[in-house]
Formats: sequence, C-alpha cells, structure tokens
Amino acid sequence: MKKTQTILIGFGILGLLDSVLSFALPVDFTYVRFSIVWHFFLIGLLVFVRDKPLLTRLLIGAAGGFCSDLLITSTFPLNMFLYALLCVLAGLIPFFLSRTSRFIFWCVFLVLIGDALPFLVQKAWGMSDLPFFMWMLRIELLTLIFDALIAIGLLYTDLVMTRYFLFQSRRRRQAQGRSIAPHVRTANRNHPGLNRSSKRR
Repeated sequence: MKKTQTILIGFGILGLLDSVLSFALPVDFTYVRFSIVWHFFLIGLLVFVRDKPLLTRLLIGAAGGFCSDLLITSTFPLNMFLYALLCVLAGLIPFFLSRTSRFIFWCVFLVLIGDALPFLVQKAWGMSDLPFFMWMLRIELLTLIFDALIAIGLLYTDLVMTRYFLFQSRRRRQAQGRSIAPHVRTANRNHPGLNRSSKRR
C-alpha cells in the first residue's frame, strides 16, 4: 500500500474513533461526573505535522479541521481555524521539541488550548456560567491524561511507520537499480573467429 493511502486511512480511523467514543461516552454537560473529550484525530494531526514546514502545517491543519467540522463535530468553521493554529504551533520550536517527552507535554498543552479557547469565548459571551476550575476538574482532567497516552501511542506508531516506509523505499530503489544495471557482455568462446585466433597463438 502506498504511503499517502496509508496516511489517509490512518486519519480516517482516528476520526472514526473520535466519533464512536464520543457517541458511546458522551460529555456530561451537567458536570456532575467526570467526562472525556476525545482527541485522536487532532493529536494525530499534531504528531504528523510536527516536523513539516510552516505553510505545510498551516494547510494540513486547516484541511484536517475542515474535515473534522464536516464529518465529526459539525462545528464549521471553528475547527478549521483552530486546528490550523494548533498545527502551526506544533512545530514552532523544533530544537526544543526534538525530544519525545517534551513534544508529548507540548502536544497536551496545545490540546488544552484547543479546548480552553472555545470555553473562554462562551464565558465571555455569557453562554456559560460554569467556573473555569470546575471545567478543568470535570472535563479536562481525564481528557489531558488520555491525551498524553494517545500522544505516546501515536508517536510510537509514527516512528514505526516512518521506518517501514523508509525500508520500503530502499528496497524499491535497490530493485530499480538492479533492473536498469547494464548487462555485461561476455565473449562467446564458440565463435569461429575466436577459435582461429586462439589456434594461431
């Protein structure tokens, strides 16, 4: 399977996980019990674009947010702009985020920003009177714990897939090199001219 197809299928699976788990374990908006907001798709985007150029991060984030708006959350165009911002920030400090542990914390922090911005906007517009501390306790506490675990799993998956595609690319280049290598022509010892010259010697 080609790399692009594998990536698209992977993001499709992550989006499906978000949809299924959000339906099976919905957020309790009465805030009586703890809830989890699932971010498989968003964290997958952050992991995928972390080492990409700025413009690429921006475009992939906007495209991913657009798909999320239409197919997962139905919040167009909120996620399109929010995901673009978060994907740009994902690779903002590459020399600092080169270590996996640092990127995991950075990834969790970006997801917190992505959740906090809409909540704060709602509070500013008077659409929610829930205290910020209660929101952090009931919604974000378990969400951020699971986000860290998801980031670890997706980073490991990304590492494995990167090595797999690198191995496939090397094998493909080796096969192409063998197929276009020039054929060395050897002399035909049964040729009459060669036999006569060898007799003269």
